[in-house]
Amino acid sequence: MKFKRIISLTVATLTAFSIVNPMNISKFPPVHAEQVEVENTAEEKLIPYLYEDWHDFTYESIIIVLKREYGELNKLWNIDDFSISNISRIEDLTYMNISEKEQEEYLNKVDFHQILRVYLEEQSFESVISAIDEFENYDYILAAEPNFTFKEAATPNDPHITSNYYAFSNTQLYAAWDKSTGSNTVKVGIIDSGISDVSDLSTNVNYSLGKDFVNDNSTSDDINGHGTEVASVVGAVGNNSIGVCGVCWNVTLVPLQVWGGGVTEWIEAITYAETKGIPILNLSYTVNGTQTALKNEINNYTGLFVCSAGNNGINIDTGNHYYPACLNNKNIITVASSTANDQLRYDSNYGATSVDLAAPGDGICVAKRDGTYGTDSGTSFASPMVAGTAALLLSYNPNLTCLELKEAIINSVDTISSYIGNIYSGGRLNVLNAINYVKKKNYAQTQNQYQNIVVKVDKTNTAPINQFNFNIIYYKNYQKYSSTIYGNVVPSVDNNEYWANPLRWEYSATYSGSNISSTGHLFTARFKANVNSKKSVFEDTSIISCSDNLNYMVAVIGDINDDGLVDNNDKYLVQQYILYLVTFDSRQMLSADVNFDGIVNMSDAILISQYETGAINSFF
Repeated sequence: MKFKRIISLTVATLTAFSIVNPMNISKFPPVHAEQVEVENTAEEKLIPYLYEDWHDFTYESIIIVLKREYGELNKLWNIDDFSISNISRIEDLTYMNISEKEQEEYLNKVDFHQILRVYLEEQSFESVISAIDEFENYDYILAAEPNFTFKEAATPNDPHITSNYYAFSNTQLYAAWDKSTGSNTVKVGIIDSGISDVSDLSTNVNYSLGKDFVNDNSTSDDINGHGTEVASVVGAVGNNSIGVCGVCWNVTLVPLQVWGGGVTEWIEAITYAETKGIPILNLSYTVNGTQTALKNEINNYTGLFVCSAGNNGINIDTGNHYYPACLNNKNIITVASSTANDQLRYDSNYGATSVDLAAPGDGICVAKRDGTYGTDSGTSFASPMVAGTAALLLSYNPNLTCLELKEAIINSVDTISSYIGNIYSGGRLNVLNAINYVKKKNYAQTQNQYQNIVVKVDKTNTAPINQFNFNIIYYKNYQKYSSTIYGNVVPSVDNNEYWANPLRWEYSATYSGSNISSTGHLFTARFKANVNSKKSVFEDTSIISCSDNLNYMVAVIGDINDDGLVDNNDKYLVQQYILYLVTFDSRQMLSADVNFDGIVNMSDAILISQYETGAINSFF
């Protein structure tokens, strides 16, 4: 499944659809309500805060905006005006030290809203979200929001950095550098014409590890200049006040010189890289033949092989086939070149099967073999953008396999409509998205994620019921975590576990406890599963059964769209529900109330987001 960032609703959309969540209980000011004089009766509706997990905010305070009929210029608000225990003090951000006449003149010019900064005693992520939820219950609040923090993205001081601004900004490299700028422990082999010993590259190049497969000469020369330019895109030293900056500020570049040779030298270079433990190779060149030997040699390589699509301006799926670009090896990434306005460059090859993604490759500022700088274009320079990204990801998480690197890069692209049908991923490289994708996968690998099921049991007649039998069937290939039965009444349970058949495990239980109330009981069982699994742990709710005279409803907590995943799509559905853009059926309501408080609100959306990223591993 392709990684997609869920696009937040715009302010305009929020304003148009901002309706108070019916699940919330409205409150009026507990004190000083008699002081409020409503002069403007135009109704304003709450604008709920929609949490987006990539935003940073301070934990010490939140910001609230008062509806116009309740707020006034320089009106004093005290802690006692809000029955919220976690407030330490209140600051009026719209206070103006002006005369009464000036106040009157000002208010005649604007549609004034008073804005307050509310300081919190307990300072944590949870306390911020809790305070926002509490403030949104008050009728006189227009909006409650975190106090966002802003920081400049990492920008190296290399003087030619502005020449590559579009390439770095389109791919969100500036923001990605806040996460990682690379590591010299990561090696990238440049199969090309060599890498010249120039000041902007030399400290990132391991010449002794490199090899010349044609002349068996020094590896610090570049008879053509192409290899030096390609290497500078991957890893010209960053933030050294010299020339350009590569995708990786810090990396170990290994020159594998094949210029003047043929495909046999390429094969030798790949074999050499395998023996030396070089996990990423870049080949910015194509040939019009020799498929079988290259395909099998790349299969022999355990690392990630990044190559250019070629500069013939043709569809290499159906036209002339260029190799290794056309090969379908699982460890190959083939790259087309894109322009500043995200069009495919006019001479870039493409192909919905052969070409995986596009990357900036038009007018890229590069280091020349003589130590000067200039621009060059083509898929030769789009490919090292991707190879450099792979190195950046590997520095961020050294445990990634080549297939995980490929998955992260391809599944995190920015989709470009004109690429769909012309490029496999339908998109252009986004380095920040790729790092966030790796982060998410890393959580999935390091956290024990539990998929939670809830069973709601209701009686169907007036006869008292204090005992019933039920059984749950779930897949054998998931490890069982707990047989614990949770509920609003703690029952005594006699249970039996056995294999229903070779593929499924059955959990059978008898409830014996307090009478089932008219509102029913909620029972939950917890099981271990992968957060990114394509299937639910539980096979089908229709299989779950219980004794006569009882109704039951089953839901996987957080999986509102019932697709077997708990992810941002489910969070987005909760946000839409809060804004009255969608309605939920009974099962969706049961699934969406992930904190079991009887209310579906932003707290549930935030918990779903935290679960999806691995910040929490269970809803109970």
